[in-house]
Amino acid sequence: YLYGDADHDDLRKAGLLSPDAEWSAWSCSPANPEVPLYMAEKALYEHLVDWVEDGKAPPSAEPIELTSEGQVAFDQNNTAQGGLRLPMVEVPVASFGEGRATLSEGCPEIEPFGTEKLKRLYGTREAYLEAYRQAAWKLVQEGFLLSEDVDALMATAKEVPFE
Repeated sequence: YLYGDADHDDLRKAGLLSPDAEWSAWSCSPANPEVPLYMAEKALYEHLVDWVEDGKAPPSAEPIELTSEGQVAFDQNNTAQGGLRLPMVEVPVASFGEGRATLSEGCPEIEPFGTEKLKRLYGTREAYLEAYRQAAWKLVQEGFLLSEDVDALMATAKEVPFE
């Protein structure tokens, strides 16, 4: 859970963290958000229960795309193509590409885009937030996120320094 930076309230609700426990995990700025894998894991756990109890298989994401040489294929933002793309990957404000998996000053080395690139990609903050909202709700509809997590995702997106 440390890699996914689980939400404290979710861990407390599940009985995995006592109400008075101290928590230490990395923390990134909204300009270079870590991917909250725990949110997809929560949806997965609900699907696993459905699978065991009702025989309904969980959704399946496309695999990460590979080059003809068998290496991970990266897009123009140096982010892996394909795979399960949470909103901060589908509507990026930073590069999550190759060589970004190490910690530096309490945060993974995720390279934020500058304001000029953000304006080129989205035009306005409102357009960025709408694309992000649509990406989040699409994942809810597909079963990869729970609706209860959309507000937290949007709160992070709203903090992105756009100007």
